[in-house]
Amino acid sequence: LSGNTWKPNWTDGNFEELFTIQDTGWEFKIFIHPTGKYCYIVVINQNYILRSDYNETTKRFAPPYVIAGQDRVAGYKDAVGTSALMNRPYQGVFVKNKDYVAKGRDDVYDFYFTDNQNHCIRCLTPDGIVSTYAGRGTSSQNSDTNFWGTEDGDLREVARFRDPTGLAYDET
Repeated sequence: LSGNTWKPNWTDGNFEELFTIQDTGWEFKIFIHPTGKYCYIVVINQNYILRSDYNETTKRFAPPYVIAGQDRVAGYKDAVGTSALMNRPYQGVFVKNKDYVAKGRDDVYDFYFTDNQNHCIRCLTPDGIVSTYAGRGTSSQNSDTNFWGTEDGDLREVARFRDPTGLAYDET
């Protein structure tokens, strides 16, 4: 590290390119599943979420694929996979779902994330279903065209957020 510039020594061959990113303008965050079997790459400024599966044989994450949202399409829509729309998904956490545990599912975690410019908290299931968990209250005093605010109350009917950027989760 020299000043503010980090210069890796790639000339000695001690690196392996796993995959390339087609868009170098990405702003992203990576969240590794609690089991380590996969990770989500939240592409903040392009409005979608990628998934990269971990290969136990090669000990590498595979090239990522879109699990939710559409590249460069901002919007708001609860749906499955690329039919779902987001606007600056930002940060998230994996949350154990007791119903999945009771059913004996392989993956028992949902991914809750902030949808910054939609002013809400969304949930992404292992099946790729995106739904709104909290925010964008429909019965509060703000008009239905203005979905941001700072109101406490019922998660779907009243609660409103303003530019949420972080979540914390403690299983206990």
